[in-house]
Amino acid sequence: MKVKKKLLITSLCALLLLTGCQTQEEIMIQKEKERVEEITKEVEENTEIPEEAKQWMIDNRSTKVLTILCVKTSKRCEEIKKGLDEAKFDIKEYYIELDDLNDTVKNVYKTTYELKDYTGYLPYVILVDNNKLVNTKKDIKNFEDLKNFLMENKMVSE
Repeated sequence: MKVKKKLLITSLCALLLLTGCQTQEEIMIQKEKERVEEITKEVEENTEIPEEAKQWMIDNRSTKVLTILCVKTSKRCEEIKKGLDEAKFDIKEYYIELDDLNDTVKNVYKTTYELKDYTGYLPYVILVDNNKLVNTKKDIKNFEDLKNFLMENKMVSE
């Protein structure tokens, strides 16, 4: 009888270990997924946010985001965009040309965070990490300058 009981308990424990236990990493991944789903639902349901800006809002609230406000006619913006296309940082990137956007959408990008130094001068860089404004910069001269700014703020590594 004792042997059968021990065998049954051992079998149940083994079964639980194999099927029911999650690692800490799996639990953290699941929690993060649920957090992002909750943020997505909240943003999607908000009718005050224009459709064009909703994914930007979701990403800003849930991960590291680099936003560059530019215009099509800027040589600096053009060089920065080319560098971004080639670099592939491990960060969400939004290169936003304000030329063709309506005022409502522009205002989302300009007013979501308190941009104390924003004067309209472009390119303008915004760094956000999980809905926290990390830093901004209005005098990015070229792609190398942008890269250095990202590294200084620990948004990317070399």
